[in-house]
Amino acid sequence: MPTKLRTRALGLTSLMTTSVVNNSVFRGFFEKQKLTGPKFIDWYRQLRIVLSVDDKLNYLEHPIPAARVPAHAGQQVPPEALAAHAAWVKGQKEVAGLMLMTMEPDIQ
Repeated sequence: MPTKLRTRALGLTSLMTTSVVNNSVFRGFFEKQKLTGPKFIDWYRQLRIVLSVDDKLNYLEHPIPAARVPAHAGQQVPPEALAAHAAWVKGQKEVAGLMLMTMEPDIQ
């Protein structure tokens, strides 16, 4: 792996959770699938399979839901709603990191 790519991959890996990086399905995907341009359809199909196995396909298919905001001054947003939104944002970042890590540097 070229030094430039390895540096980018290591930087993004630190953003992803340990469970995602250590998962053998994801590790295999990192090693075998690099998006170079001409093989987008194969890469995308494999990406969907990997995300499906780890129950993260919804982060690829759906946008981040809007965060709830208080309707009135002094009103609190329920902690569960904030936690659910934060979890969705985290999942979306993991998927984006996976996608970037499997792309050749010149098309990232």
